[in-house]
Amino acid sequence: MAAAVSAVLVAGVTVVGAWLRSVVSREKSREVARRDLVRRLPEGSRILDLGKHGILIEFGPVSHAKASDDGDR
Repeated sequence: MAAAVSAVLVAGVTVVGAWLRSVVSREKSREVARRDLVRRLPEGSRILDLGKHGILIEFGPVSHAKASDDGDR
């Protein structure tokens, strides 16, 4: 009986450990993606982190010189 209880407890701990590792991995991936996004935003942009609901981005002023260069091609 004790062996069966031990086996169930070990299985439960293993499942919970795997779930926690996946949660941590997902959060790390989300933070890396957000950090990369912030690096690419134009100067003056603002970010509001809404947690599990995503992020809200207000873009700063866009350089019109770069936009006109792209239009000439």
